[in-house]
Amino acid sequence: MRAQRCEPGVQRARLVIILAQEEARAFQHDHIGSEHILLGFIQENDGTAARVLKDMGVSLEETCCVIEEVIAGRSRPAIPESVAGMSERTRRSSGWSLFRSRREPGKC
Repeated sequence: MRAQRCEPGVQRARLVIILAQEEARAFQHDHIGSEHILLGFIQENDGTAARVLKDMGVSLEETCCVIEEVIAGRSRPAIPESVAGMSERTRRSSGWSLFRSRREPGKC
């Protein structure tokens, strides 16, 4: 059986999710939310979203500071060593993105 080859857009999407998961852990959050996905896009560097964010002057450091300000005062339990789960909203959004990337592989 031949191994399936992933489209570049799918590989980038997986990388963004992995980076988002790392950010969720760094913030000690028990879920991957849109703020973590945004940080993942910023760190990914090669995709369209990363280029657009960079062109808009969005930086990782400033975005982290804004996120910290927004969530200041909220207490969250420390994230366990297991994989962070996605919030329902993030799961729906990423599922739709994956569906579209598979239907329209050249438009990733």
